[in-house]
Amino acid sequence: MAFISWHLWKDRCSFVFNNKHSTPHTTNSFLTDAESVCRPSNHIVVVTTVHRWSPPTRHLIKVNTNAYYCHVFKNGGYGLIFRNSTGTHLAFACANFREASGPELLESLAAMEAVKLASQLGFKKIVIEADYV
Repeated sequence: MAFISWHLWKDRCSFVFNNKHSTPHTTNSFLTDAESVCRPSNHIVVVTTVHRWSPPTRHLIKVNTNAYYCHVFKNGGYGLIFRNSTGTHLAFACANFREASGPELLESLAAMEAVKLASQLGFKKIVIEADYV
């Protein structure tokens, strides 16, 4: 996900600063290539149901975490976002790793970082929501 975001950001900067246009076809081709490279080697595609974000109860802060892992290059990263009961964004963090042992480790690191950042920000009660099964 971070690699894809970087590519889209790079295209945007090329447009803004160098007046170079990227076509939807070029972007779609890149996304298709990136998806095929990072698909697990056994070619099993997991389809998940998209759920709507649900807010935490009034005195809690919800931290949503997500990790990605590329089985081909053995790298990955995670992202997390803190929101209150009204859905207001309070903080976020992300990290990339050139070497990672698997998605389980990355999801665990995301949860650990959420607890650490919550403590630094003075959040007393948090709930962590992750999508890894």
